[in-house]
Amino acid sequence: MRKKHIAALAGIAAVFAVGGSLAYFNQNLEAVNVLNVGKFDTEVVEIFNPEEGENWQPGVTVNKQYSVKNSGSIDSLVRVKLQETWTRKGEEEPFLSIDSSEEPEILGNNPEADNKIESVFQSDNTDGAAGNDRDDSVVWKELQTDAGDDWAYYKGYYYYEKTLTPGTTTNALLESVTLDKDIDLGEMLFVKKYSTKPGNDLIESDWKEFPLNADGKQMSERELVEFLKENGETAYHLKTEIVVSAEAPGYSDADYNLIITAQSVQPTEEAVRDLFGEDVLFHAKESGWLWEFQEDVVKNQ
Repeated sequence: MRKKHIAALAGIAAVFAVGGSLAYFNQNLEAVNVLNVGKFDTEVVEIFNPEEGENWQPGVTVNKQYSVKNSGSIDSLVRVKLQETWTRKGEEEPFLSIDSSEEPEILGNNPEADNKIESVFQSDNTDGAAGNDRDDSVVWKELQTDAGDDWAYYKGYYYYEKTLTPGTTTNALLESVTLDKDIDLGEMLFVKKYSTKPGNDLIESDWKEFPLNADGKQMSERELVEFLKENGETAYHLKTEIVVSAEAPGYSDADYNLIITAQSVQPTEEAVRDLFGEDVLFHAKESGWLWEFQEDVVKNQ
């Protein structure tokens, strides 16, 4: 028997799902920093200047815009989730990972935050400790979710309140990100070093750390002089280096990733019900979102 299917552009990166007697498409797209998604029906659009994000300093704002474009020929309904990770240099697993769709408990008392990824909070920004059990996010995000911005947050996702027609682009959900000015950059250690080499043409290997005394601390300069004298040596140069503790590095020298995943679905009530959830369909109607639903496509058996 003939079956009716949804028409789509050739090469669409979509998953065709069948629920009951209905056929519809949905699509997941992911953007990590600079985006290259190819020619999909729905694509995430990013405007990001990577030069601004190098050696990110506390309190500095980086332009980081995200929107979603329908480059296909079919109307779409769109939702987005945010995920951010912090990973130390040389490590694969992040020491902090937050996903807006998982809605973990917010540690900080931030009544304006809809979820943990919006809540900027550190349990202690001076102890050099960082992780999901201690902190929320340390990055402020300029999200366009106020009334009139066409984006609304609901249960872990940011929903575009309008039907996204072919060739159109959503308003930007995200405009910029700012590293918290009070971010914990680790416990600072003062490491004293000396050199027994005369002259000024010193290289790094000429420097040695002060030995430890009986209390397990670095010797004082007077103690060092006596220590070297016993060994027939003289310290010609002294210096103090400020380094970050390897045991308590905080967020220093770590890589931050903001990952945005956009999911689009055909605007039928059955598709929304099965892929976004019955509660989302109800909430969209109750909230007056401008979702223009099409008739469900039924397969002839």
